Amino acid sequence: MEIIGRLELVDLPELHLERIEAKIDTGAYRSAIHYKDLKVETINGKETLIVTLDLMGDKPIEKKFTDFKVTKVKSSFGDRLKRYFIRTKIKIGTKSKMVDLSFSDRSDMRFPILIGRKVLAKTFLVDVSAKHLHTPHHD
Repeated sequence: MEIIGRLELVDLPELHLERIEAKIDTGAYRSAIHYKDLKVETINGKETLIVTLDLMGDKPIEKKFTDFKVTKVKSSFGDRLKRYFIRTKIKIGTKSKMVDLSFSDRSDMRFPILIGRKVLAKTFLVDVSAKHLHTPHHD
């Protein structure tokens, strides 16, 4: 098991995103990433999820996904919401793991990524008194 803090810089290598600050939340089951805009269009006969990410205060980045899921989830306020998910790799410290990442409007939150229990289980222990125990190394 790897010990991580309540905040960590994470990489999403398949999305070409590096060193994004994430809140580690043992109270949340799922993981989420902030989006600015989201729409589904048919491109070349395939249903395509088009998401605009605005993660680091830089220029927003548009990503397109043909492999995505739509589910209904219950918000922390008890509302049922339609959420779009992708499956991708996340790297925290020296460990990489597959994550189901939902797109969520986190504009009212301090951190663009939330990492939930489903990613943490059997791989990470969270030291809530620490933060930034791991900085991703790039070769």
